[in-house]
Amino acid sequence: MDEEKKNFLEDKKVKLIPVPRAGKMIDDPKHFGYFMYDGTRMSFCLPKSRSRRTLYPILNEEERKFFEKKLDLDLSIYKKEDNFWHTFRVEILKDDSFMANGYVFDLNDPMDNLKVRLLKIQEEVAPSWDERFDRGEYRFALVDIDHEDLVRVTRATKNEKAYKHLSKISGSADRLFDFLSIYHLQNPKAKRPSPEASRDSLYSQAQEIIENDINGFLAISEDEDYDTKLLIHRAISVGAINKNYTTREFFMPEGKYLGNSLDGVVRSLRSPEYQEDYLKVKAVVSASTGEAKKETKSKVVKQ
Repeated sequence: MDEEKKNFLEDKKVKLIPVPRAGKMIDDPKHFGYFMYDGTRMSFCLPKSRSRRTLYPILNEEERKFFEKKLDLDLSIYKKEDNFWHTFRVEILKDDSFMANGYVFDLNDPMDNLKVRLLKIQEEVAPSWDERFDRGEYRFALVDIDHEDLVRVTRATKNEKAYKHLSKISGSADRLFDFLSIYHLQNPKAKRPSPEASRDSLYSQAQEIIENDINGFLAISEDEDYDTKLLIHRAISVGAINKNYTTREFFMPEGKYLGNSLDGVVRSLRSPEYQEDYLKVKAVVSASTGEAKKETKSKVVKQ
């Protein structure tokens, strides 16, 4: 590869992929109009500069000369007639292929290279997968071609950790129930485990969380405060802590406020101000250990 080519072209492929997100009218990911309606197109072109007197320059002088030589084209943005940039477009068709695979561009190909340079300045295109939600305008993202491989490796690593923990608690319906109850307290919109559910049903619910919210599952399984949160869960089941499921606030039985989240309650119980309350909660749960196991299987707190 000559020195010029090294500077302006790359032995690398990138792809443009969709960034589906709920809209004001459609928030169901299964709806055919989610993200874009099937069969619709979107066209990206070179915008005007801030002064709006000329087109936005995506090539400096040295780059322009290089690409003009490679493509045998006049790439001046100032031409009044037969201006290459007036008709240069990157068009996106929303179909199954694009949603599944995106559009691939070879940065070693001069024309593809220009297309990627064009995409990089579009308000709707995130510069990377990690930045895809940084701005509300982003509807697409440019990612390396091996993005899927990296995602699969990351997912496999997370799966390994999640299923390793699941295997530790899967032999006991009580441990599964405790874990799922803490997950529900941490994620109020999640399905609350039934006190009457079988071990297999609870296992299936844990499996569903791994499939749909593996980060949430790992957050609970790797939580250093798990034991304290387990104490809070059991305290709620025996009435040592009250939870208002409407406001999602936690209180001591006499009405003392503990927090509006599980993490907030943990912080409160660990603070000097709440040490007496913490010891009281531990004493009630400890005294009710035998009875608490029965109650957690029979008592359902109404939301």
